[in-house]
Amino acid sequence: MTELEVLARLARSCSDEDSVGLIFSLLRDDALQVASSSKGKQAEGIQTDIDLALRLGIEELELIIGHVSDRRMTKSMQEAVRTDTDTLLQCQQEESIARSDRQIALARSRGRLQEQSQTPANNDSPELDPELLKRLTATYVTGIDESDGKEADGDESTDNSTEFMSATSEFPESSSWASSRKPENTPQRPCTACGDMKHFLDLARAPCQHEYCRECLDNLFQTAMLDESLFPPRCCRQEIPVDANSLFLKRSLVQQFKNKYIELSTSNRIYCHQQTCSTFIPPSTIKDGVARCPECTLQTCITCKGETHKGDCPADEALQQVLEVAVQEGWQRCPQCSTMIELNHGCFHITCKCRAEFCYLCAAKWKTCTCIQWEEHRLYERAEEIYNRDHNPDNENEDPEVANRRRVAPGTRQRDIRNIMNHLQENHECDHEHWRSRRGEHRCEECHQTMPEFIYECRQCSIMACRRCRYNRLQYRNNTLASYNSQYHHKMASAKGSILVTGANGGLGSAIVQHIVKTSSLAKTYHGLYTVRNTERAAAVQNVLKDAKISAGHSYDLVPLDLSSLANTRKAAEGINKRVAEGSIPPIRALILNAAWQEYTTHTMTDDGFDMTFQANHLSHFLLTLLLLKSMDKKNGRIVILGSWSHDTSDKRNTVPGLLRAYEDEKWNLVFKEPIDTEPLARGKWSVPDDEPGSGNTGYRRYGASKLCEIMFMRELSKRIATDPQLSSIAVLAVDPGAMPTDLTRRRTSIVMKALGLVAGPLMTVISKLSPDGDYRTTAQSANDVINAAFDTKLLGEKPNGIYMDGASVGECGPEARDAKKCERVWTDSLGFAQIKDGDTVLANWR
Repeated sequence: MTELEVLARLARSCSDEDSVGLIFSLLRDDALQVASSSKGKQAEGIQTDIDLALRLGIEELELIIGHVSDRRMTKSMQEAVRTDTDTLLQCQQEESIARSDRQIALARSRGRLQEQSQTPANNDSPELDPELLKRLTATYVTGIDESDGKEADGDESTDNSTEFMSATSEFPESSSWASSRKPENTPQRPCTACGDMKHFLDLARAPCQHEYCRECLDNLFQTAMLDESLFPPRCCRQEIPVDANSLFLKRSLVQQFKNKYIELSTSNRIYCHQQTCSTFIPPSTIKDGVARCPECTLQTCITCKGETHKGDCPADEALQQVLEVAVQEGWQRCPQCSTMIELNHGCFHITCKCRAEFCYLCAAKWKTCTCIQWEEHRLYERAEEIYNRDHNPDNENEDPEVANRRRVAPGTRQRDIRNIMNHLQENHECDHEHWRSRRGEHRCEECHQTMPEFIYECRQCSIMACRRCRYNRLQYRNNTLASYNSQYHHKMASAKGSILVTGANGGLGSAIVQHIVKTSSLAKTYHGLYTVRNTERAAAVQNVLKDAKISAGHSYDLVPLDLSSLANTRKAAEGINKRVAEGSIPPIRALILNAAWQEYTTHTMTDDGFDMTFQANHLSHFLLTLLLLKSMDKKNGRIVILGSWSHDTSDKRNTVPGLLRAYEDEKWNLVFKEPIDTEPLARGKWSVPDDEPGSGNTGYRRYGASKLCEIMFMRELSKRIATDPQLSSIAVLAVDPGAMPTDLTRRRTSIVMKALGLVAGPLMTVISKLSPDGDYRTTAQSANDVINAAFDTKLLGEKPNGIYMDGASVGECGPEARDAKKCERVWTDSLGFAQIKDGDTVLANWR
């Protein structure tokens, strides 16, 4: 090792950037001074070995000084990312909203709806999500783990003499310096398309969280430009943005795709009529019914798509012949893109590759005509096809679940086919949400390719699809409709209204659903909308609804709703609003905001950048309510918000000697102190675990603060809704259900608290019998109180607006919840957090 290398290593090991720069600057100055003092006795134009060594040393020192300067810049950038990410993202979102509002305003000023932008929708700059930051950290800071996630053999105490900076350092280092350290051990993950295990740096993440390796993502984008049924590239019906994944795609492919995006996004495309050219003509170049080719400059008529002409368009004989064959064969033409379509099986609801939805019989927009939805012979042929493949004894690799279906008594074929027909009639409009895997050789019914080992089968409509078609080709029957679990959807009879309950799976939520279905007057009169985070993991509420004795005659939907995601909350609300507007479900008679999240010593943040407790308990409920006001029963509707005594910092029940002392310290005697600011609570900087390490007080306080926000929301909404002529008959009230044994205890870490959770159920049953109106109740008692708050008129009157219930009695919320100034501030800040904009809500004075 040379003396210069030793000095460089010592300098790099110094954490003071100014000192590092000074060291190398002095070394360079010394070298320059030595070089200038050369006597130059050699012949002109000839360098001595010493002069050459000095020149090379000076050049290397200049490079190192530049490297140190770059390092100082990377540290500044990393610090900016660390401290200003939330602010920058909020500014970006505000700018995006303002830009969208301006486009809408310009469109309305011109007397038309907002114009469709010709810029590709997926060209927006991607945000730095945690996964992307992790990838960048691994690339430029911690290094890439080449061990495929396996621990290295040998002694772990390796020589760290080359490790100039800790991997846990606050600031980043260059990739060359990072290469000298032991990289972070990161396990491999499978590619969704090919199933191969890949390093996470080689996997692109789609919006649905599925991941694709570089080769499969490249293939998907290439194929999407050739096969329009795959355009735009998507997974789980969510578009995969090209810019956000440009690191995984070839630069030439990215540019080619962006050029192709405009063409494939145009529904009625015009191509140059010159067959040797056939170049796509962008809509921006079309003027006065004439399209000029950007390549050969020839002009094309946009009506007949032939050469420009005077007068009426000449008849296209070839096209007329095709149309005559279409009439004879019963084909239909897409009214939007003119593609010819042949229906092989299924109902007459057609979704074209251009995403137009229309009736196969008359080509009218779907649900605007009076045509029948299917033909009997087509339905029978499809049912027979499904029956035959399920009763095929020649398939040796048949799935046991499928094999059991064909072990039936002789003579039941027609009956079974009729049952399949009835099932298809009830579930003909399928969102393809739930699948099973079938082993053996099968043919995909979408791309018609043969899968040699296995295939997927939709559990609802029985369509068979390969992996590519399942994830990348199949679309929702309606892209604006939230997906409802049809497996648990029952046909409505004559429901007079809907009851929407959030958090219906487990605890109080399931108890509320059970109370509804056990009460005949409610079960038969109202349609249930029961939201759960995952419809496939909703065992508690499904068990209640599957009980035929209590759920007979009750119509309901299990609605997927993830309150930790504002986008998902919007999607669910849009789906419900659409169904109410179409008349497929009745208006909401009771909106019960029951879902809750509570932590103790842990602390979770959402992908939206909010404290999980704040978002799940308040912010998403706030957004959901404002969006659903348009679907509320405008005469008798009630919005019931569940409170808790934890919202009142002065309530003595918030102190349990030896277990809970949430608000005893004067620091916590108010949630919002002057100047009022909700940002710390919303962004997870208020009552964090570091305030009291190992104590459950921190999580309990955040839960109480979120409930305070909910009650403030109740008071502010009740005040605003009372002055709205269209909504003034809707009542908004809150109810404290008391303390119950629910699954919120599952996040308790203290052994004592977990033990209490185990005995709480039997204990509270005894206490509730001894003191029916006490603070401790069973879930059945609390469910009864919640339903009374939603429907009672004897005690509460016709319009119990702004009332706070303590169980079955009218109570009073805490003093901070009654502070009008704070209520208004929480309302205003929640509007900003939820990004409420014009058109989102029908509340007149929402601002």
